[in-house]
Amino acid sequence: MTWAGERGETEREMAHVPHFTLPRDRLHPAFSALDLELTRCGQDVQGKDGKGFRLHIIDALWGQKDFQFLPEFLDGLARNYGAGLRLLDFVNDAKAAR
Repeated sequence: MTWAGERGETEREMAHVPHFTLPRDRLHPAFSALDLELTRCGQDVQGKDGKGFRLHIIDALWGQKDFQFLPEFLDGLARNYGAGLRLLDFVNDAKAAR
């Protein structure tokens, strides 16, 4: 999710480590499709408890409360990851942010 907001050298470096080969306009929708497929696959499978397969993915991004994040970045998080951005004051209240 963080890589969705990067550009330039940082974008290239972050894509290199996990070996992203798809362009960003295809990669993020691919992650979204994977998440939906994993959820769908588990609906017809029963575990020992009689319930379907459950995969809980907890992702969150935390940003500085006064920073102006680009609307395209925030929209992409919502569209492709079903996620938003939680705001904290890292600058003036780092202890509480931790």
